[in-house]
Formats: sequence, C-alpha cells, structure tokens
Amino acid sequence: METGFSLIKKSTANIEKKVENSFNCNTIPISDGILCVGKKEKYSQHNGESTIHLIGDIHNLGFIHEFVSNLCSNANNLNPADIIMIMIKQLGFQSLSVLEGDFCIIMENNNLTCQVITNPFGMNPVSIISSYDNHSLWITNNLKVFAAVEGDKAVHFKNPNLVCIDGPRENNFSPIHNATKLKPASINEISFDRKGYFYNKSSDLSFCSNHGETNFDEEHLLQIIDNYIKAPVSDSHNQYKKVGIPLSGGLDSSLITLLASEQFDNIYTYSIGTESFNEFPYAEIVSECLHTTHENKVLDEKDIIHGVIESIYYNEIFDGLSAEIQSGLFNVYKMANKNSELLLTGYGSDLLFGGVINPNSQHDPNQELSQLVYRTQWTSEFSTLGPRELGIDIRHPFWTRRLISLCENMNHKLKIRDNENKYILRKYVDSFKKLPDEIVWRKKIGIHEGSAVDQSFANTLGVKVDNYYEKNLFTYKMYQSLILGRINIDDYNLDEIKKIITE
Repeated sequence: METGFSLIKKSTANIEKKVENSFNCNTIPISDGILCVGKKEKYSQHNGESTIHLIGDIHNLGFIHEFVSNLCSNANNLNPADIIMIMIKQLGFQSLSVLEGDFCIIMENNNLTCQVITNPFGMNPVSIISSYDNHSLWITNNLKVFAAVEGDKAVHFKNPNLVCIDGPRENNFSPIHNATKLKPASINEISFDRKGYFYNKSSDLSFCSNHGETNFDEEHLLQIIDNYIKAPVSDSHNQYKKVGIPLSGGLDSSLITLLASEQFDNIYTYSIGTESFNEFPYAEIVSECLHTTHENKVLDEKDIIHGVIESIYYNEIFDGLSAEIQSGLFNVYKMANKNSELLLTGYGSDLLFGGVINPNSQHDPNQELSQLVYRTQWTSEFSTLGPRELGIDIRHPFWTRRLISLCENMNHKLKIRDNENKYILRKYVDSFKKLPDEIVWRKKIGIHEGSAVDQSFANTLGVKVDNYYEKNLFTYKMYQSLILGRINIDDYNLDEIKKIITE
C-alpha cells in the first residue's frame, strides 16, 4: 500500500520497523509516537503552537481560499494545512464544516492530546484501535497495516450475522469489535487517562438543514442546480488537465460529460459491460455528441471478481452491494490511469434525485433517499484510497454538501413526476439541448445492472442475483482474509477464492 495513513501513539522501534516492511510511507515524528503517510497520499503540515496534519485533499479549495482571504491577505500563498489553522484560530472548529473532500485533519496539542476531524461523507474512514497488549494506540484509515504490524490477535471480527444481515446501522458501524470508527463530520479529542487508556470526546460538525421541503419554483431551482453542480467541475479544471469519465450513457454520467466538455479540451470516456449485457450503444451516442475519446471494455467473470476483491482490499469494504458496484469502477480505474489524472463520475446522483426509488412507491421518497445517503457513510463506497492507489484521483460532483442539502429538502414531486424518476434533473439536462431525448429520458439502470456485474458476481457465488446475504457473507469473509493478509492482493488465484466461498 502507498495510500492512507496511520498515527501510532506510544510506538516502539519494533513497530516502526514492521510498519516500514508493510507500508510504503513517509514517517513523521509526532509527540509520543509517529505518523506514517503513504507515499501516494496527499499531505500538508502546519507548525506552530499546535501542529496540523492534513491527510487527503480539500476539493473546494478555491472557495476556501476566497473565504479565508477575508481573514488573511496572503491566503492564496499558504498551504492547505496553514489555511485550516487560520480557520480554527479565527473562527473555531465549527468553521471546518465548509470543507469538502477526502480529508482527515489531525491537530497535535502541547498537552499530548490531539483532535481528529473527519470529512462529512465517509470518503476517508478513520478508526481508532489498540494493540493486543494495549501498549500502542492507532488512529488509521488502513486497518490492513495495523493487522500486519500488530498481528491477528489484535483484530476481533464481529459475528457474520451481525454484519451480513441488511438493516439500518449507525454511520460509524465497524465489523471489528475492538475498533472505534469515527463518525463522519466529527471533531474527536483523543486523550489518555492516568492508567494509559484512551478516551474520545466527540462532537459533530454542524450543518444547516431546514428539515422541511423548500418551495422554489422550477426555474429558480434549475438555476441553483446549475450553480451547485458546475462548481466542483470548475474546481477540478483549476487543478487537472487530463480528465476521464466513466460513461454508461445514462443521465448522470452523460450530464457530467456534458459539463466537463465545457471546461476541458480533451476528455476520455470509458464504458464497461459484459457479453450478456452492456450499454455501449448509449455511451457511444453521448461520446459522439460531446466529442470525447471513448473506450469500451468487455469484462469477463474474472475481471468482475477481481474488481470486487480489489474494492474490498483497497477501500476496506465489507458490504456486498457496495463491493459489487465498486467492481465496475475499479475496472475503469485501470483503463483510465493511462491517460487521465482525474476521474469525474455521476456517482451518488440516484440517491439525491430519486433514481433508486420506485415511482409507484407509497413511501416518502425524501425519507427513503435520506436513509440511503446516510448508509453510504459506513459502506466505504466513497473512499478514495482505491483509485489513488491505482494512480488516479476521483471526484463525484453530485456529492457535495450544498447539493446533498438542497436535495434532502427538495419537494419530492420534483424528483418523481408522471412516473419518471429524476424529473427535475432531466429537465436540467434537457435545457442544454446537446443530448438527444433517448439519453435524457432514458429509463434508469444501476451501474452494476447495466454492465451485468451483479449477475456475474452472483454466478461466481452460485446464487441468485438478488441474494445479498450470500454476497455480503462472501464480501465479509474476503474482508477478513485480506485485512489479516491471508490472501496476497498481488498474487492470488480464483481457486483460493472458491475455497473461501465454501468455508
């Protein structure tokens, strides 16, 4: 691994040596320990009365620079960790609620305590876990490294029945008994009692929400959506030159391709499918309309199961549906890293605009969608460790604080109307007059369904396509084996995998 981080309190020389053998990282001395940051990881530091370590990326950095320039005249010349320190000093920790990205912020204090601030959407899942003898304390987003250094006895997995049965969970759910997963959008003050045991005083970063439906008229709402969805694409244009897009020819990926075509000169688009089912004709229509360089790839069952396993390993996913969906994306990452620095995706749109809702459902669509958005905070499906490990950055323009808040409070009749999902988003895409109706008003198909990844995964397991208990069980068994290093991600075969299935 060359991404992720581990802060180890009370580390020893032996631990440091083991970390070096299992993790290609830079080691930074800290008070009472070390901070190990992967060599492919983004990192900046502020040194002063307190030390700030910023691991990961701030996606809305342009907005933050403008915001902080009201407090500090040379904000544009400062690194991101310096800017965060200014925000904390001048405005307090709650000001960090405006940050977006896959970041984790660690603030070391002179009294040997530290604050850990997590990002809002689970893009960089962080856990606290103690060594087997309670000598060392780890704060990490890379439990594989912890297990490699501290050994199997230090990891206590939960019973499969507690992990594999679908149902509502807190957004800090962990499949490991002795790991404390930090909530997204939280401020965590880590201290030790007089016997050396850690305790965590946690509070939430505040987010404004009306908790009631807004009453914008359609034209006004379309203008707001235009502003919110274009901003992250524009931010990306300021940082990257070579962009790629996973393109299915569905509404969401087609919209992102359209918006990117207004910013970037050269766009690469990538589609995946199987011999039994694919969406290549639709993707090619969009590519031709928007003049992208397009590539299709037909996946076999080996490609699909490898994608599942890579998503479990790199993103530390233990949920079958999430691993299944990510399988397709992991295959795209390997296609894209040859000629793209950044992937822009349409991922998450369905959970905001109602693409996953049955139009005939009698349930409150907004309540159902809100639960699905919350679910993503524990699944690790938005973790960026995997793509970064494979040599590419990733952004999800739909998955921003402003757009999620807008959609959470949007009148549900603007999401589902006349038996159509995502009505207002379709109206928005149609307003550009750049894509044909067969794309704009096309019926929704999930990314894992449109490429038949869900069926191929089921075929490998020998179960029905909708048997998610068995998919969860396989994913959780693989998760345990990969965390403990019993399967080498760089050298395994399907016979080993089948053995796990039958155990």
